[in-house]
Amino acid sequence: MEEHNTEPDWANIRVELVDIWHFIMSELIRLNDENYANKYLKLKPLGDFNAEVLIDTLEKMLKLSVASNIDPKINNIRDITDLFFTAISQIDMGIGELYKRYVVKNQLNTFRQQHGYKDGSYIKLWDTVEDNVVAFKIMDENPSISPSGLYQKLELKYAQIS
Repeated sequence: MEEHNTEPDWANIRVELVDIWHFIMSELIRLNDENYANKYLKLKPLGDFNAEVLIDTLEKMLKLSVASNIDPKINNIRDITDLFFTAISQIDMGIGELYKRYVVKNQLNTFRQQHGYKDGSYIKLWDTVEDNVVAFKIMDENPSISPSGLYQKLELKYAQIS
C-alpha cells in the first residue's frame, strides 16, 4: 500500500494566503477603508502550525465572502480581514513576512503580464517547477532583495527554461 504524506504543504498555503491578502486589500482600498488593517501591524505569529484552526478560519472567511456576494448590501470585509490575520498567525507568518511575500507575488504578477500571461504564451512551469516556487526561492535565498532585483532574477531564470 502506498503511503501518502498527510502533512499540509505549508509553503504553498503561505502563497495562497498572500493571494487572498491581495483580494482583501483590494476590497479595503475600493471601500476607502485600507487603514482598518493597520491594527494588525504589531501582530506576532503564534509560532505554531495549527491546521485545524486554519481550516476553521478559512471556512468562516469563505462563508462571509459568499454572503457578501449573494447580498451586495452585506459588507463583511472587516470580519474577513480579522479572520485573515488569525489565519496567518496560525502558519507562523508575521506582518514583515506577509509584506515581503506580497511584494514577491506582485513582482511575479507584473512579470507574468509582461511575458504573455493574457495571450496564453507565458510558461508557468519552469522546468517542472511552478513560477511561484521559483520566485519565493529567490526571495528566500536573497532576503534583502529589492523588487527590481527580484524582477531581474526572474528574467534570468525565465530565459533559461527549456
